Amino acid sequence: MNLQSALEQTFYSTVRVEVKTQQGKQSSGTCFVFEYKSDENSYPFLVTARRLVEEADEGRMTFIQSKNNAPAFGKGYTLDIEHFSKLWYSHPDQELDIAITPFVPFVKHIENSGVPVHFKLMSVDEPSQARVNSQLNLASDLFYLGYPIGVWDRKNLLPVLRKGSIASPLSINYFGRRQFVLDIPSTSGAEGSPVIYCQPNHPEEDPVLVGMLVKPGTHSLPGESNGDDVASQDEDPGMGIVVRSEAIIDTIQLYLKEKGFI
Repeated sequence: MNLQSALEQTFYSTVRVEVKTQQGKQSSGTCFVFEYKSDENSYPFLVTARRLVEEADEGRMTFIQSKNNAPAFGKGYTLDIEHFSKLWYSHPDQELDIAITPFVPFVKHIENSGVPVHFKLMSVDEPSQARVNSQLNLASDLFYLGYPIGVWDRKNLLPVLRKGSIASPLSINYFGRRQFVLDIPSTSGAEGSPVIYCQPNHPEEDPVLVGMLVKPGTHSLPGESNGDDVASQDEDPGMGIVVRSEAIIDTIQLYLKEKGFI
């Protein structure tokens, strides 16, 4: 199998995540490899949903192996990590469901094991973002890559691609946060999935990262005793929240400033 198109190449940007809390609760989700570029350096990070990892005592991440600089389909590399939640940095604004961790330590650990893995870095540049902003409107189609409700290609270790339409005005931050609504179920396993814009009929154009899919959760305004439940535990509204890519970049910049890199 030879994946050549730019869209198909994004399949190598995701990593399947499985977590377990101290209480024994297990869940799964998605993270992806993102490269933040400054004027002088580039910094690769793993990005996912904060709610997926914040209480994780144990974590497992599944990568696809590399052979001759190509993906070795069906051959995985699994990392089992204790005290998983301590690896992740979250945005100070806890309303933003974002968690990041530097990818370089993972790469070095994997390289020391002697088992190379295949991955593709996602990134955002201003020209691409400007192009997307001019083309996207309410009801435009977007895609996400992930592992919803355990659906993924276990044989080849690949995620699946799903499509949904924008369901809230992009010019307005949904609920006053840097996010918007996507008309697509945000099921277990899909949390942390990268949301991309692409035109399948124009394979010469690279897909552009628009944001990250998270679960709707409960929304209430300050002072309200009972907020409106967008999604309860027993009901799936068929909607997902997309945290905008600018919020992901902001989280990375805050981390780099805190650590003295920029």
